Amino acid sequence: MLRAVLTAIGALLATSAAAAPLISGTVTAHNGTPIADVKVQAEIRSTVIAAPTDAQGRFQFDAGTLFSSTELRNAGGLMLKLTKPGFQPVNWLVHLTPGQAPAPATVRLDSSGGSAALSAADKQVLDKYVAAPGSAPLFLVPYALTGIESLDPKSVNEMLRANLERVIVTHVQAIVMGGPPVSLKLLPPMEQGGDIDRMRAYGLYLNALGMITGYGAVAPGHGRPGVLDVSSTFLVVPQADSLGAPVLYVDDDVPADRIVSPHLYQLLSKLWGRSAVLAMGVSEFGKAKAARDKEALQRIRNYLLTERAGAGPSDELLVTQLNTLIEAVDRELAK
Repeated sequence: MLRAVLTAIGALLATSAAAAPLISGTVTAHNGTPIADVKVQAEIRSTVIAAPTDAQGRFQFDAGTLFSSTELRNAGGLMLKLTKPGFQPVNWLVHLTPGQAPAPATVRLDSSGGSAALSAADKQVLDKYVAAPGSAPLFLVPYALTGIESLDPKSVNEMLRANLERVIVTHVQAIVMGGPPVSLKLLPPMEQGGDIDRMRAYGLYLNALGMITGYGAVAPGHGRPGVLDVSSTFLVVPQADSLGAPVLYVDDDVPADRIVSPHLYQLLSKLWGRSAVLAMGVSEFGKAKAARDKEALQRIRNYLLTERAGAGPSDELLVTQLNTLIEAVDRELAK
């Protein structure tokens, strides 16, 4: 009996070891077109080149050939870094669960280097939303939702805005004491087509802290009817020092008949709240540095450290960006 149990355990462990390291996925543009020759890197502690995407935008590699069994066994997740000239880089976290092969990733790359010039018509639409000095607004560009029947996209976006505003404002107020008031405003549908440069141009014109948008479509082939794949983007607009404006992505799937339920924004709420704190830190850092205000710099440092301390295992990318900003603040305080 003992031998049989040990044999069964050994087989289970062998299956677990074999199942977990196979990483695969597909990379597409905003319109669903596959993107070939995307550089895919994998990172646990070190970063190694994995495999480029093929003509159909697909990639696949065995993580067991890149990392030791100990690294894989101890890692809760493996970070994929996907880059290609002409596109915004994306970091994608693959969760590693013993005994389960990770689901194939579906990654979208947004174009960069697009037209950031706003037309007179764009400005006319945006003028009524331009933020007053001293405020800290976030803006929601309506999600493009397709394949969903009997739901009004406008009401879905307004519900999404209201729920996200509540959780973001609560989070920011708990972390950033004495900061400017934060709000989330819903814009009318705007042409952006996955172009992050255009989103940034909107945000700069609006004096925004951040721009939130996304899209969703009912995806066939999941084996579950009525599943909506949702991709969300948070663009931090302010830039200061050598700090670029980071872009964060979240992908999830929700039952199409429950798109108006809390399920959609539960995943976004904490990350977007933390992203708003990061955006506020970048904005206030630029002003404090220009004024050589060390008291303000110390205040910024304190709330960034508080934010970092509350981050979880799925916040690796955001923590990296918080660390970059904290290091910049420390350099200014040391002068």
